[in-house]
Amino acid sequence: SGGQADAALVDAIKANREKTNGELTASVVAAAELGADMKTVANALQDKPAQITALAPHRLAEAFEGLRDASDAWLAKTGKRPAIFLVNMGTAADYTARMTFAKNYFEAGGIEGVVSADSPNPEAAVEACRKAGLKHAILCSSDAFYSEQAEAFAKALKSNGVECLYLAGKPGEHESRYREAGIDHFIFAGDQTLETLQVALKNMGVLN
Repeated sequence: SGGQADAALVDAIKANREKTNGELTASVVAAAELGADMKTVANALQDKPAQITALAPHRLAEAFEGLRDASDAWLAKTGKRPAIFLVNMGTAADYTARMTFAKNYFEAGGIEGVVSADSPNPEAAVEACRKAGLKHAILCSSDAFYSEQAEAFAKALKSNGVECLYLAGKPGEHESRYREAGIDHFIFAGDQTLETLQVALKNMGVLN
């Protein structure tokens, strides 16, 4: 009879209550397909103890604070913070927006952004970076200036002591030729910022 069928379905669901979510779901679906109504299913499930896994407290800023702590330790050990040279390509109109973005980006991870004077050409950039004594640098300019000069700047810097070179902005269709010229990484809003900063600090010897 219908009552006996409902009772059998209830027993089947109860038998699976303590199993995995997948097995329990399968039992409920089978019961519904065989004619059990929602009240019957609900009654079978109602005394299943709720299982809620508590989430450990976690603040989004913790990971970045850890990087800044590592920077503080490096400062205490060496007398200077890990740093990156901001190569301002062209004029202020060309580079200001991305220079500001890059400086804030790296300093969020405890990496000091050392700002250069205007570098209208690769030779000026190489000389400025040499004087700063830094092996990590980032190109900052407009898309238009990048399209015309990024490769020349990259080749000059990588040929004169820069070990790791970034570009501020999305490379778009130019990525392959920028990489061939020596640009290693690109930073932009919405990228994997934490991972990029961790890798940068590892390359600088700050993190293991």
